[in-house]
Amino acid sequence: MVIELNAALSDYLSLVSKSFDTGRTDAGLGQRFRLLLSDQQLLLRIVEDLETTKEFTELVMATARDYQNGDAEQGAGGVWAAHVKNYLRLSGLYQLLFSGQKLQPDLVSEQYRASFHVNSHTVTHLAPLEFVEFRGGTVDCGAFAIRRFDRQELDTLLGNAVKKVFYEWACIDSAELDDYWFLCVEDTATANQPGKITCRLDPRVRVRYSPFCFPVLERMGYDTSRRFQEALENLALYDWAGAIDKARQRRRVKRTPENPALYDSAGAIKDQPGDYEKWPKEWHGPFLPRVPFVISSSDSLIDWPARSADLSALEKDPVQDPTTGDYFYVPRRNLTLSEDETRAFESSMQRLACLRVKLQQHSEPWRFAQTALGFLLKGFTTEGIEQLLWHITAIDAALGDKQRGGSKRLADRASKIFGPQKDRDEHRQQFEQLYSYRCDLVHGNVELADKTVTRSHLSEARDFARGAVLWTLRYLNHVAENLPIGSQAVPSREELVQVLDMDSGSRHRLPNIPAGLPADFPYVEGWLKCE
Repeated sequence: MVIELNAALSDYLSLVSKSFDTGRTDAGLGQRFRLLLSDQQLLLRIVEDLETTKEFTELVMATARDYQNGDAEQGAGGVWAAHVKNYLRLSGLYQLLFSGQKLQPDLVSEQYRASFHVNSHTVTHLAPLEFVEFRGGTVDCGAFAIRRFDRQELDTLLGNAVKKVFYEWACIDSAELDDYWFLCVEDTATANQPGKITCRLDPRVRVRYSPFCFPVLERMGYDTSRRFQEALENLALYDWAGAIDKARQRRRVKRTPENPALYDSAGAIKDQPGDYEKWPKEWHGPFLPRVPFVISSSDSLIDWPARSADLSALEKDPVQDPTTGDYFYVPRRNLTLSEDETRAFESSMQRLACLRVKLQQHSEPWRFAQTALGFLLKGFTTEGIEQLLWHITAIDAALGDKQRGGSKRLADRASKIFGPQKDRDEHRQQFEQLYSYRCDLVHGNVELADKTVTRSHLSEARDFARGAVLWTLRYLNHVAENLPIGSQAVPSREELVQVLDMDSGSRHRLPNIPAGLPADFPYVEGWLKCE
C-alpha cells in the first residue's frame, strides 16, 4: 500500500508542477485574460481544475487504501477527497510548487502519510480581551498566557497565507486584532478517524457555563476545551473592581528630570495617587474584561479549518487624526494595568493555577466547587440582570443547602465569611436584598419591574459571588492540607458547609473536619483576596 501511495502522490505532484508552469504562462485562458488574474486567483483556479483530474482521484483512493490496509471501497471519494484536498492546501505544498521550489519526494511522502495516522492535534485558542490593557511582554498565568501579537505573528499562527487563497471564509484580518491582548490557551484534542464523518448524538443535555464551550466542535467529535474554560474561570476570580478603583485614583504627574522616582523600569511615567471624579454609587457597575469571540486553530492538516470570527463584535472608539482630520478606530480601553500591577496580576493567576491543581485530587467528592466556579463564569460572561441571577446562584452552589430555611442559612453563612462579628448584620442585609431580587426574577414576581435594580447591585452581587467562590477554594485547600496522612475520609459538602453554622467549640462533632482551622474562621481575610 505504501508503494502505491507514494507512486500516486508522485504522479499527482508532477502534474501539479506541469500545470503551474503552464499556468504562469497563460493560465490556460490566453495571455490577455492572465492579466486579469492575481497570483492568488490564478493559483486557486489551477488547483480547482487539478482536483477534478484522474490523478487526484487516484491519489484519494490510494490514500484511503493505505489507511484501511486495502479495504477502501471504490466509491470512497467524499470524505477522503476532502482530507487529501485539505492536506495539499493547508500544508503549503501548492504554494511551494507554484513559487518554483523543489521538494524532497521522500520527505513529502513521509509527512503526507503521517498526517493521516496522528492520534491527537494541538488546538490553540485565542480570545481577545476587550477593555483591558497590560504592560510589558507575555503575562504568564500558569495554565494559560495573556499576550499581544503583531500582524505577522497572527498571520503565521492563524495560517492566513493559505486561507487567503483557498479558504477566504476562514481568513481573519490581522490588522483588526494587533492592538488587542489575547488570552492564549493550548490544548490537545483527540484526532478524528480519517474517512469518517463523526457526529455525536446524545439525548443528554450537557451543562455549559460559558458561550465558549464550542458545541459545534463537540458534535463533530472534538472534546470541548476544559483548559480554556479554566482560564476564563481564573479571570472571573480576579478582583477587577479593585483594579479599576486603583486606576481611577491615579493621575498623571508632569515629567521632570528632577523626579526619577516617577519612572518605572521601562522608562515610562509612573501613575501616582490622586483624586478622581466620584460618580453616584448606583452608577458603579461591575467592570469586567469582555471576550467577544474565540479563535480556535488546529494543527490538523486534513480537517477543514474553522470559520472566521465575526470581527464586527469588537467594540472600538473613533479617534480623529489631528493632522488629516480623518477618523480611525481603536480598541476601547477602560483599564490599563501598570507594569507593577501587571506583575501582581500575573502572580495572582499563577497562585490560582497552583491552588486548583492541588484540589484536583479531590475533584470528585467536591464537585460542588466546580459547579460554583461554573456559575461564577456564567455571571462573568453575561450582562444585565442575568449577572445578578448567576452570581447569586454561584453563592448558593458554594454555601447553600436544600433543607428548609436554606435562604436564611445562606445569608448567615455569607455574612460570616465576609466580615467580622461587628459587620455581619450589614453584610446579611445587603445579601438578603440581592437574594430577594433573585427570587423575584426566578419566581416571576410582577413587582420586580417596579423595583430599582441598579448597576451597583450588579457590582455587589459580583463581589459576593467572587469572594464566596474564592473563599470556598481556599477553605477546601486548607482542609485538604490538614487531612491526616493516609486518610481516605474526605469531608462531604454537607459537613463542610455545616461547619459555618457551628461555633468553634462544637466543630469537633464533625469527625471528618480536621482540626486547625484559622483562629478567625470563618472570616479569614486572606481567603477573600486573589493575591
